[in-house]
Amino acid sequence: MDSISNSDENYELGYQPSPSSVDQSLFTETTSYSTMSGDSFAYCRTNSEASAFSEHTDDNSYSDVASPHCWQGLKSPARAALSRLGMRQHKHGMDEEIMDLELELMKERFSKLLLGEDMSGSGKGVMTSRPRSDIYINLPALRKLDAMLLGILDSFQETEFWYAEQGSMSGNSTRSGSFRRIVQPQSQRKDEKWWLPVPCVSPDGLSEKCKKHLRQKRDCAYQIHKAAMAINSGILAEMQIPESYMASLPKSGKASVGDTIYRYMYNAEKFSPDHQLDSLNISSEHEALELADKVEASMYTWRRKMCMAHSKSSWDMVKDLMSDIDRNDKNHILAERAETLLFCLKQRYPELSQTTLDTSKIQYNKASFPPKLQDVGQAVLESYSRVLEGLAFNIVAWIEDLLFVDKTMKNQE
Repeated sequence: MDSISNSDENYELGYQPSPSSVDQSLFTETTSYSTMSGDSFAYCRTNSEASAFSEHTDDNSYSDVASPHCWQGLKSPARAALSRLGMRQHKHGMDEEIMDLELELMKERFSKLLLGEDMSGSGKGVMTSRPRSDIYINLPALRKLDAMLLGILDSFQETEFWYAEQGSMSGNSTRSGSFRRIVQPQSQRKDEKWWLPVPCVSPDGLSEKCKKHLRQKRDCAYQIHKAAMAINSGILAEMQIPESYMASLPKSGKASVGDTIYRYMYNAEKFSPDHQLDSLNISSEHEALELADKVEASMYTWRRKMCMAHSKSSWDMVKDLMSDIDRNDKNHILAERAETLLFCLKQRYPELSQTTLDTSKIQYNKASFPPKLQDVGQAVLESYSRVLEGLAFNIVAWIEDLLFVDKTMKNQE
């Protein structure tokens, strides 16, 4: 009985005696006791059930492992190795899932940061997603302008005019049996934009109702164009000036604009940008864009000299510097007049392409924080406003062409 009690203690501790240490009768008795006892867990199946899972042995030996269910009660090296292998595989799969989750979380945080969520660092955070101020103000305005432009285009369903390819037109053209002479539109004079179709009207011209509708839509599109251009200019002004553009600035503003413009800008007591532009006799958009690049480069050259005179070389301090500079400073006066001349030039040529500085800002658009990353918000606003600006300008030009053709047809009669 002492041997039996010792055997029970050994079974409870997970130790199994070898067949040589006990006789067959004692082994049989112990096995039946372990099977019936609720405290024992070494053998949980009968011999017939365990034989299916245990390895084959000779007649004089007995398998120590009855079934996989019994591994939980054993502390053998094989069990430990299998446990470590399973845990390692499970851990490897969990590591991949955790890395994927962390990557998605990082992408979400960076997208919120670039698109304008509250990143002030105050610790309060955001209760709802709130765009930053420039996106919060400009994006709804651009959507409204977009809807208005689409409304203008949708209003031209049944029209009294049509379009024909310019290359296929001869001295006359017919549509529904009506005769029409070809009249070169106003915006296509001097063979500019020859690839655009030519507007056509009937010999009697447009009705008063149609002309009134065209004028209303032209005025509306013109206001949309001004609004989109103002938003685009404001966004470009807020973009950081790239280092590459600052490195390419000339050392002298006079060398950039030339002697003629410089003398007038420097010597005139009352500077008139319109008089300056009239005296230059600009004949093409290419010349206007070239002049805009020169004037803009000279403006920033003079502002850089003004910053260096005040021992401030950072471009981020230019706005702060404007409040406490000497208004009689030579560089300040020239920079202010160059800015006025550039503004007047863009007003006179609203279809002017983007200057070198504007294209450089768009190409190298970077956020102030985090550094070296693109400011997605500014990029979206700039491109959106630029597309609306171009569409609004084209609508105005198309309506002007129609009114010009109608007026010319009546004069020919």
